[in-house]
Amino acid sequence: MTNEVILTPEIENKLSQEEKSLLRSEGFQITREIENLKVKNREQYEKACEIGIANCNALKKLEELYKALVKPLDLEKKRLKTVFDKAKEIFEANDEKIRKALEGYQHKVETDNIKTIHTDLGRATIQERKDWEIEDINLIPKEYFKLDEARIGQIIRAGGTVPGVKVKTVFSTAFVAA
Repeated sequence: MTNEVILTPEIENKLSQEEKSLLRSEGFQITREIENLKVKNREQYEKACEIGIANCNALKKLEELYKALVKPLDLEKKRLKTVFDKAKEIFEANDEKIRKALEGYQHKVETDNIKTIHTDLGRATIQERKDWEIEDINLIPKEYFKLDEARIGQIIRAGGTVPGVKVKTVFSTAFVAA
């Protein structure tokens, strides 16, 4: 991993000296501080927490800076998206109508001898795919059912138990930026 953030002149002109320092060096200074970080006693634990909080603060500043720089772009992007979404709706509706018309013909006529149709604009290829629907859920083998991990997690976090699930306690340290 490189220890340098390259700023284009366009980006650099939009930043204060403090913001440039944040991007160019603050995170890398913290990286050097934690290079050989070991936590074996209370003093080292507190120092590691202090560094973690400093890193969290720098990350928070970085995210705020990014949001400030991107906000005007997001507004323009939103305006463009509205225009293109409307146009896309028209073309998608056209596509659906064309496909329905083709589907009706494909069911009436043997299309085995038609694989590809070429025109000056491009080509259309007939593709066959299998689709399915459930007839009797009771006949489906158990291995086809997916475990609902999100629901199990909800029950365990709420203090409940689930048969066949072992509950374990995991510790982590959270850092909160000031």
